[in-house]
Amino acid sequence: MALRNAMAQAAGCAADPEILQHTRQVLMQELVGLQLQMMDFTVQQLGRTAFVVVYINPLQAQDSAVIDGLRHHIDARCSADLGRPVRSEVILTAKPPIHQVDPQQQAAP
Repeated sequence: MALRNAMAQAAGCAADPEILQHTRQVLMQELVGLQLQMMDFTVQQLGRTAFVVVYINPLQAQDSAVIDGLRHHIDARCSADLGRPVRSEVILTAKPPIHQVDPQQQAAP
């Protein structure tokens, strides 16, 4: 079982539900007061490290320093909350990239 878990982590498996829930709470807290809407996020466990990718819709023009600062805050807060090293990426997008079906694709024959 330990070998199986190690192989899954090496392949970049999704994190367990508890880590996902903690990460969602931290991300929502970090976005309070900013003109940014979280569209989706993923968390992968890579050994002891968690890799967080956050897809955000900027509701108004944003300075790149704000986005870089947000990424650093996410790294620090998630690391403290999860008790493990965290690396993150913030991707700006207007559409949810993963979990929503495009209505045009759904109507295609």
